[in-house]
Amino acid sequence: MKRIIKIILCIIILITTTLYFLKKESAAVIYANINIELIESKANAAVISANFMLKRMNIAYQAWAVPKQSYLMINAVNAKSSGVKGDGITDDTVSIQKAINSLPPGAVLYFPAGNYKLNGQINISRSITLSGEPGTVFDCSAVPSDVFTVNTGGYADSTTAIDGDIYPGSSSVTVGDASNFSVDTYIKIYDDQSINGFKKGEICKIKSINGNTINLETPVNYTYRAAAGGMIRKLKIIDDVAVNSIEFIGPGEETEPYLIHAFLIRNFSFTGCKVGNFGRAAIGMTDCIDSAVNGNLFENIFMTGFGYSVEITNSCDNIKINDNYFIKKGRHYIAAGGQTGTNLNGGFPKKIVIKNNFFEDSADEAINTHSPFSGPVTVSENIFNRCEKGIEITNGKSSIINNKFINCVNAVEYYEDNDIYPGFHSAQENVFINNNLALKSFAPRLAFTDNIMINSGMVINQISYAHIEGNYIADLPKKRNPIEITGGDNYEVQSVIIQNNVIKDCASTNAIKTDNIKNIIIKNNIIKNSGSILSALSSRATISGNYSLGSNDYGIQIEDAAENYVINNTVKNAKIRPLVIETSPKHDSLVAVNTNQFFGVILSEIKNNKNVVLKTNEDIVLSLASRLTENSPNIIVNEKYLSFDTPPVTQNGHLLVPVRAVCDELGANLNWDGLYQLISLDIEDITVTLKIGSSAAYLNGKEVIIDVPAQLIDNRTFVPLRFISEALGAQVRWDETTQTAYISTQN
Repeated sequence: MKRIIKIILCIIILITTTLYFLKKESAAVIYANINIELIESKANAAVISANFMLKRMNIAYQAWAVPKQSYLMINAVNAKSSGVKGDGITDDTVSIQKAINSLPPGAVLYFPAGNYKLNGQINISRSITLSGEPGTVFDCSAVPSDVFTVNTGGYADSTTAIDGDIYPGSSSVTVGDASNFSVDTYIKIYDDQSINGFKKGEICKIKSINGNTINLETPVNYTYRAAAGGMIRKLKIIDDVAVNSIEFIGPGEETEPYLIHAFLIRNFSFTGCKVGNFGRAAIGMTDCIDSAVNGNLFENIFMTGFGYSVEITNSCDNIKINDNYFIKKGRHYIAAGGQTGTNLNGGFPKKIVIKNNFFEDSADEAINTHSPFSGPVTVSENIFNRCEKGIEITNGKSSIINNKFINCVNAVEYYEDNDIYPGFHSAQENVFINNNLALKSFAPRLAFTDNIMINSGMVINQISYAHIEGNYIADLPKKRNPIEITGGDNYEVQSVIIQNNVIKDCASTNAIKTDNIKNIIIKNNIIKNSGSILSALSSRATISGNYSLGSNDYGIQIEDAAENYVINNTVKNAKIRPLVIETSPKHDSLVAVNTNQFFGVILSEIKNNKNVVLKTNEDIVLSLASRLTENSPNIIVNEKYLSFDTPPVTQNGHLLVPVRAVCDELGANLNWDGLYQLISLDIEDITVTLKIGSSAAYLNGKEVIIDVPAQLIDNRTFVPLRFISEALGAQVRWDETTQTAYISTQN
């Protein structure tokens, strides 16, 4: 009878224990699966919407026609009344030039429906609007050079040297003689410092002149040095040049002419036009401000090494490119960068907005910023279909928001090749469908957040700072990792955060792969039926709060990395081991593995680590000279784990820690008086003084009684953690379950 009772009790204990662990596991798994379902539902809706928008755009551009803008006809001058024929036979170049020259600034020259043949160049040097209607066609197929040039004489031939250096934020320029300049006119400031052969510079408006000091309406952005050939050049900017509702037929691919090459215009507008079969470029803007290219259709703009539908160069600023169709082959539909030429040197484009356009079948990047580039450029609500590359940004600042990239080779690429215009790039709320890569980056600073990636991976190299958060990544084949990030030895400070991403049904070995990174946090990601989390050759890696449900091989892998923290992760159904940590050769850097749930075919394993903190985990074995540090509390300062040569100790319920490590993280200065055994800590307006063995401490000279005195342990100075942290202005929270002290200096 006693034997039967013992057997029953054992069965009850076994069932109770099993239910306890199943309850813990199932709660975590249920939470993860609910999140996956919610995010997957949102992603599916976004994909359906993107494909619908693509179909709608294809229908819309095929039905596109030159619009009629009747309001422009009021007070307009009919070109045919000025001798322009529009019969498709007569060369109208000279008669159009005469009509333009005969009109006062600000006039509208109206071209009724007809075929206007141009065999030569037309020059514009005043404010004017050229407007057509449905059926108005300019045949430029026989033009040997640029069709329209605008304000080519706006640059003064002479320059004036600056008398002193000009720094960012300055609103004045001193010259030897300012008598040649006048108020409310424009100048270009530049010097001989160049990037890839292009000089930096910017356009400024003169607000006032006091003696030889020229005061500017807005501060300058960059440094210009007198010793580096700093100069100012007078500019003649013209206002309000517009072209509307005309179809232009060019001389064909691989030809030199621009359709319009515009210089120094404020408020240039190109609207409602159809442009086809040009080579080098359709629209070129150099040093233009407050200008727009809206509601046009561009097709077959291609030339090897060039081929721009819209070219934006030098000190262009506040350029808007909206609601256009770019189709049927183009090298770069939109390109921005520097340009050289007589009197042109100086400056790189600044603010550019590219919104609600349709890009299809580009032979290279649909949107490209050439080095050097300043920015910022904002690219939003566009559709990219079958492009070799969607967007390539080099240097400067960029925001890529709410675009759709479908069937491109690479969707977004970032690069940086100089320190004068350092880049920071963000991409958020975009949808990537069936691209080789959603993101390829060699830029050191970027944020990639809240994107949806279907069969589209990510590769980031030479990173200094990256924030990868809230992305949904699904359906990748075996050869492409969903998230792959490699650091670089060129950047001393690195911070990489990968958090709150969902990765599902990706066949690659690694779902998240990081290599050679300092200070990396991989947090709260959900990975289902995909590869492992791999951190290799990294230092100070925190992997916490992640869910791996059905890993292809391993759950979490750490290879040859220093100072690793694996906390509160759940790994279920790993095909091999849920966790593997291995270093070669053996070393003493900290490995903390706390409060995880690991369930795999084989037990988790930690190899060759001599300083392992292991608490409240399930299914882990230590092997090959690993050493477990028992009962040592964890210390986290501003989300960073601290490691100690001598571990913290607990006395009378109070935690004591080596003083130097904590003070360094809190930013306090530490002074030690060996003669009197005094410790002094200073930060901003706070001074804390303790004496070894004394319960009396001093905070800004006022005595405070502490429960446990500072003391020497193993030739290390230990101080009470809570008192020191709070005295120095930090907040302290103790987690009894994980034996962890959390310290924060943030409000």
